[in-house]
Amino acid sequence: MKEDIRDEQDIKLLVDSFYAKVNEDDLLGPVFNGFAKVNWEHHLPIMYSFWSSVLFGTMLIKGSLSPSTCAYQWTDSISLAG
Repeated sequence: MKEDIRDEQDIKLLVDSFYAKVNEDDLLGPVFNGFAKVNWEHHLPIMYSFWSSVLFGTMLIKGSLSPSTCAYQWTDSISLAG
């Protein structure tokens, strides 16, 4: 049975699990790692903060939470609060 996302650790587990599958995927892996050259150390904390802001209203992200947030290039124009 699936459980609701309850806290920051659940967000981290979800994001890490999702991107682990992306990296293993024959089609998506090369896009993220080859074409986009995603810097995972930079990208993952932004995704944790994005989902925390969306799901829990923590406002850990400064910047617009528009649909373009999901585009990798946009992540360079936002910053973590604090």
